[in-house]
Amino acid sequence: MALTEKEIEEIITNEIIVDAYTDQEANTGWGIYMEENINFPFEAEYLVRRSSAANEWKEVGIIGNCTDSSDYGGGEYYFSALLEDVDIIVPVEINELKNIKADEQTLETLQVWEYRDKY
Repeated sequence: MALTEKEIEEIITNEIIVDAYTDQEANTGWGIYMEENINFPFEAEYLVRRSSAANEWKEVGIIGNCTDSSDYGGGEYYFSALLEDVDIIVPVEINELKNIKADEQTLETLQVWEYRDKY
């Protein structure tokens, strides 16, 4: 079930930035919210860029968080993605993923993250 704009704004106001007085505190609130509400692993498609062939969307396993507290200030959030066919783990930004297959809590959390720039 998709969240409404009002529900998203309530989450941002009451859970994420409730006690934030600076941008750094707000970014930390976002990082904590993401850590507490995303359930790994889940699957998504990621655009694999190849030097010797055409780029292609591949299904990848999102196996964990790749952002630590020192990265919160950057306003980006990275996951660790497992590219199974080549057995490599790479960092990917949320906006580099499509067709995400995850539980409802994770999907709602990603919906809140997408909305943050409008808030």
